[in-house]
Amino acid sequence: MNLESIKSFILIFLIAASLLLTLATWNYQPNIDEDEGDTEDSVIEAQLDGEQLTKKDVVRPSQIIYKLEGQAVGLADKNNENDLYNQILNLSLYNFEVMSNPMNQLENNQNQVEIIFPTELPTDVIVDLFSIDNEVNIPDSTFDRVYITLSSNQEDNQIVFVKTSTGTAIGAKFQNSNQTIEFLIDYENDNESIRYEVLENANELAIYLPSEISLAIEYFSYKTLDSEPFRNLLFNTPSSVRNYKNNNREIYTDGISEMTIEDGYSISFSNPLNDTQVLEESVTQYQLFDQVHQFINKHNGFTSTEPFQFFLSELLTSANTNLVEYNLAYLGYPIYEMGSLATISINWHNQDPSIYSHPIVQLVDRLETGLVPTAFLDTTSVLEILNGNTYSDKTVYDVAVGYQIEQESGSETQAYKLIPTWYVEGISGWEELEIPGELLGGDNSAMGTN
Repeated sequence: MNLESIKSFILIFLIAASLLLTLATWNYQPNIDEDEGDTEDSVIEAQLDGEQLTKKDVVRPSQIIYKLEGQAVGLADKNNENDLYNQILNLSLYNFEVMSNPMNQLENNQNQVEIIFPTELPTDVIVDLFSIDNEVNIPDSTFDRVYITLSSNQEDNQIVFVKTSTGTAIGAKFQNSNQTIEFLIDYENDNESIRYEVLENANELAIYLPSEISLAIEYFSYKTLDSEPFRNLLFNTPSSVRNYKNNNREIYTDGISEMTIEDGYSISFSNPLNDTQVLEESVTQYQLFDQVHQFINKHNGFTSTEPFQFFLSELLTSANTNLVEYNLAYLGYPIYEMGSLATISINWHNQDPSIYSHPIVQLVDRLETGLVPTAFLDTTSVLEILNGNTYSDKTVYDVAVGYQIEQESGSETQAYKLIPTWYVEGISGWEELEIPGELLGGDNSAMGTN
């Protein structure tokens, strides 16, 4: 082989080798887990120290009222009320149909169980709550009260889902109706009950106030949730996020979205690019609930421990916002407060949160029980206020007993206290009952005997 042939062979070999190396480089895919590239983007670190809840776990009633011979009564123990509700959810429903003008019949019914929810719910959620055959068709609507007729006549027994704002309703039959009615009546007979005073609200619906109630101030230790999982969850590129402090607020931003930690109590996130102006299509109430609930479960966002639990308190779709809120309750009594210590709130657009607030204070161990605050009035006094001048020109939709949450100061042990309080729902939402000065027994936080 002459020199020129050898040079040609070497040149061909080098060209072939170069092509093979180029092809190998193009097709090379390093075996790197996407979540390991930057530990700040780790999916594991984007999970909160909470739990996952089913829709059945969070769709809870605010009250269950028995109407027996026209008298409104209920279970004295909230644990018994919760157990009764769980038993009702075991009902197997069938034969759904739209009812015309059912309210007069329901209001005049002397024997029934009334279940009141804190927000309107889409009828699609009935499938998540009750036992329903897959082939059963449920008419599309919403409801906020449910009635179960207590009758010895099997033909009269039905469950009715009512949208009280319009008076429209959907009725259904349930299996083993006679046994169910017998169970409901026996359950009330076998457990301690209390009488309710009835007040008519602005929509001419019944408001039920317990005739007597005994709650004391409760003290709890707490822990603060780490804010880093929120940063990793809410920002597309957590590694690009920078933070700075402004007075008592710590602010994280990537130049567009912003997350603020307010006084160490809660986080508030906003993404101004994800607003209603870019909505491609609207979502139904059930789709909104389903998407938000999956989002929270995905990062274990229900950060409560027994005896605390989050419940669905608001579900709203409108032209301007899609809002879902979960409120914290203690032993079945809601914790109302104006900040975000007890509320998970999400404005949801384009299958992502545009505004998200979440408490980072988690109540844990019960420390002690105090006395009843003097501002916690008896039911008779509350009725006098609601029927008097204080509320004569105000809209009242509902009245409830709940807890106000405050941080305990001046104590060696850092704690939060829950103060039993009367609340009134008006046009602006839930607010403390306005008590005339002459009925206050001194300082609002002073204690009285139980």
